[in-house]
Amino acid sequence: MTDTIAPAAGPTVKEQGSALLAHAAGYASHRTIAIGVRSGLLAELDRAPDGATPEQLAERLGMDPFYVSVWCRAAFAAGVCERAGGGYRLGPHMATLLLDQSSPAYAGGVFTVLEQPEMFGRFEASLASGERMWWADTSPDWIANVSVTGTPFYTRRVRDALEPGGWFVISDFPFPDTEEGLRSVPGRVMGAIQFFEAQIDDQLLPRAYYDGLLARHGFTDPGSAAITPMHALTWARRPAS
Repeated sequence: MTDTIAPAAGPTVKEQGSALLAHAAGYASHRTIAIGVRSGLLAELDRAPDGATPEQLAERLGMDPFYVSVWCRAAFAAGVCERAGGGYRLGPHMATLLLDQSSPAYAGGVFTVLEQPEMFGRFEASLASGERMWWADTSPDWIANVSVTGTPFYTRRVRDALEPGGWFVISDFPFPDTEEGLRSVPGRVMGAIQFFEAQIDDQLLPRAYYDGLLARHGFTDPGSAAITPMHALTWARRPAS
């Protein structure tokens, strides 16, 4: 007689409910950060390294103190701010991540880009028709937000412009190439970006795709590195002869 092994039980209703609520919590934090970027609240906190109370922030920015206090509590819950006496200050590295557009680590633009109608609103409206668009069909706000988001990342060189032996570097946001990667936090963000890309008849590609592309065009000595969980470099060299 052999023992039988019962199949592993699936997740419970409670576990699945907690996973869904985590998405709602993430959405709340996203909106909180986007409000902070657009309103100047995050920038004002950056100018107060020792902290500021909601009342002080409201006075400096000409805002309602009660509403600012609501935002501060939500920003604290999101981990963007931390307590500083009776007030708040930015958490570690938040100024770099959310405000410094010159830094390769800058991510503040992602939060405003994802709120543009070109991401989800237009996709939902065109779900039945499958109507495509191009960049000329997007709004100035979309162009401005994408420009700010992409500036720290994009540096392009082409093969014909390279001297023999010169290196070509691709800086891109790769799409996950595994199911595990797609379910990660960076993978879920890239899953959101694909809503816009689909509308311009584009498809996000995994980083490894570029290895084959460069090889087909005669590049050698390929390599790659992850700069952040959402940003990767791929490089190769034009042959010396």
